[in-house]
Amino acid sequence: MYYSTFGTRVDLQGWGERVFTLSYGSYATHGGDPDQAYTADFAGTSSATPIVASAAVVVQDYHNQITGAVLGPESIRALLIDTGIAGSGPDPIGPFPDIAAAIQTFDADLDGYASPDWGGEDCDDLESTVNPGAEEIWYDGIDSDCAGDDDLDQDADGWQAASQGGEDCDDTDPSITPENTPLSSCLEDTPGSDSAAGKGKVSTCSTADPLDAWPVLLALPLLIRRRTNVTAHA
Repeated sequence: MYYSTFGTRVDLQGWGERVFTLSYGSYATHGGDPDQAYTADFAGTSSATPIVASAAVVVQDYHNQITGAVLGPESIRALLIDTGIAGSGPDPIGPFPDIAAAIQTFDADLDGYASPDWGGEDCDDLESTVNPGAEEIWYDGIDSDCAGDDDLDQDADGWQAASQGGEDCDDTDPSITPENTPLSSCLEDTPGSDSAAGKGKVSTCSTADPLDAWPVLLALPLLIRRRTNVTAHA
């Protein structure tokens, strides 16, 4: 039992075979009422309603889950038409719904996050490893979690890591920045000291080479001895 509609007025079609549905038939009869009989022999585009409606529901539900928004009837119809599988044969007929293609219109990489064009926040909808739920990998030049952060500034203190050409000698601690001194390397505090960073590091970095202090330290005993001799003779 089937009847198929052809023509340019057909938006979408759902050609099927041996579709079980409510219709005049001998498969089953509810309460002995011939008007409540079922058949398993539905075919052709007569089965379009359950097929097309189901496709619309699946696409709508997926879009709503990842964006929180609902597509209007016109939008979802246009989406299913544009992404549908073209009909074959000499007679014109509407496209068959392609659920996967429809979903990939707003979530191309199928990572569960929609592109900004469809109300989502996926900053790279062609790469499934890049989305708001991904873990950020610093210094790789990729905004993996779509947070819009500077990829060279892990601690978000406004200073890029020294290892990446910046001036922040400790890019994991926002309290250590080159605010007051040109920076290039962290200086270690003496054991047990209570530094501003609280972790055995000074709160700034210095361009001074620690080895530059050695000549002064080596000359210090001579200066002290000379000072002592001058005082004694006085």
